[in-house]
Amino acid sequence: MSGRDDSAIGLLAAALGGVVAAIVLPERLGRRGGLAVLGGVAVLLSRDAAMVRGGAPARLRVVPRVLLYVELASASIAALLGAAAWLGPRARARPARLGQLTATGAASGASALTFLVHAARQAIYLTPSRGLRESAGRDERSGT
Repeated sequence: MSGRDDSAIGLLAAALGGVVAAIVLPERLGRRGGLAVLGGVAVLLSRDAAMVRGGAPARLRVVPRVLLYVELASASIAALLGAAAWLGPRARARPARLGQLTATGAASGASALTFLVHAARQAIYLTPSRGLRESAGRDERSGT
């Protein structure tokens, strides 16, 4: 396995950890946990926007391309919900009671979805084709 594969596996593990963290951190740490999750979502949102702006979708196969757009949309929604829940005037230092759909719960759910879609994309990037279209993959490997 190459160093690149090791990095990709590490990113996959981090994304899967993000799914759990998006749910657990706001429940356990309240606003501070929510802010940590919001930071992770903001990084993914920035990265996804840069990839779309840079033309990455044209180089990807259908499923990774769709997942990139889904991740961009879910990260956007998670960031908006997270900002309202954890940065807004009604943000609580400690979480609300469990079992209620609150702004915090919606933000956590959208954030978990974002990390889950990101993990699916990372798993695809670990395949031999790395999710690239045939012509794009050949061009990148051969330099032509």
